[in-house]
Amino acid sequence: MLDLADGSVHLLFDHSPYAVSLMGVAISGDGSVVGCNVASGMALFEWNGTDYVQTWYRDFPGSVRVDVSEDGTTMAYGTGGGYSGPYIVTECVDVLTKTVTMTEDITGIGQYGNWIEDVSISADGTRFVTASWGDEFDLVPEVRVYSKYESAPIQTLNLPGSAITVDLSRDAQWIAVGSRPVHAQLPSIGGRVDLFRMGGSDFTMTTVPAIGSTVTFEIFGQPGRKASLLDSPAMVDPPIAFQAWGLLHLQPSAMTLTPAGVIGPSGSRTITWTLPSDPSWIGTSHYFQGFTNDPKRMLTRDWLVVTYLP
Repeated sequence: MLDLADGSVHLLFDHSPYAVSLMGVAISGDGSVVGCNVASGMALFEWNGTDYVQTWYRDFPGSVRVDVSEDGTTMAYGTGGGYSGPYIVTECVDVLTKTVTMTEDITGIGQYGNWIEDVSISADGTRFVTASWGDEFDLVPEVRVYSKYESAPIQTLNLPGSAITVDLSRDAQWIAVGSRPVHAQLPSIGGRVDLFRMGGSDFTMTTVPAIGSTVTFEIFGQPGRKASLLDSPAMVDPPIAFQAWGLLHLQPSAMTLTPAGVIGPSGSRTITWTLPSDPSWIGTSHYFQGFTNDPKRMLTRDWLVVTYLP
């Protein structure tokens, strides 16, 4: 590590005795957290005020692609069989607790190998995306989008050829992907760059919030999970962080929970809410957020401030 302020160099790990090459290294926005593959595993290094110290290690064979969130809370990484097998493995680690929050190990079909070429994570570490070669029979989509706490991807993108590079916007709403026209193990020329917009918000409201009207909220999540609507007359700033749930933006002391039902195959569930008809409410605001559970509790990333209109 090179400190640009004073020119000092900090050695994290010497790879020279090992046959494995260093393929992945990433750093947080303030430089306090570094993630990289060392020997036959993954490691976290954190700044203690005078130097970087290794604070976590996990056996994870192979050359790895890695990214660390801007806020330093999360590291995501992945590898694959390369030329020797059509499988890929992806994991995510919470930096504060040093726990692996998700793992996906998936194997395709065919003679072509698979490999994760790139990983990109959102600024807050709640979402990340991987770019891979894909398999011969096109059963493993090349672009896979994950939540920090979900082992199955929340969205996949199937491309004509292997994805070579990917970048996720800070707010996790846009993905830019560079790919080949065919699989990475086949000869070709040229390539393409695609820009994808993600599914947008995971919690939305439709209709105008006029007093006395009924508005509709839509909660997005994994099919089969139970959805609920949270509401409160006040918000909290900064939000309350729950390690595995996400961020709560509503004041909990005055909050109520209304069950919305089970999320359907489309990946969303709607619930209606009738606003008060009293004109004195005009100009006042109420706060809403989505919540899903069974088996895992998750707060929606998005929340809404609803101001009552005439």
